[in-house]
Amino acid sequence: MVDIQKVETAGSNTSPGAIAGAVAGAVAGVVVGNQIGSGSGKDIARVVGGVGGAAAGHQVGKRLAKGHYYAVTVQMQSGGTQVANVADASQLSIGQRVRVNGNNIVLR
Repeated sequence: MVDIQKVETAGSNTSPGAIAGAVAGAVAGVVVGNQIGSGSGKDIARVVGGVGGAAAGHQVGKRLAKGHYYAVTVQMQSGGTQVANVADASQLSIGQRVRVNGNNIVLR
């Protein structure tokens, strides 16, 4: 093994956190919009609050859904290198002899 790099991943638009954030934000936005104006102005405030809250909540949810993986570079006996992405690299160290099996690292 010649290199181990931690790679941060962004939350996706369809992650549970992003969806929950959008829903919670929309509800909060409607509640706030309900406190503003009267008559048709109140209706507009609710819509604007709901849309704005959904957008803000969605972004917060995506940030909370971040993750990571480890890109492990292995020097192959045949000469080249191969990169395997693994969820946990706590048992791996540079210089350690391993075998690559698909996208998995097997300790020797």
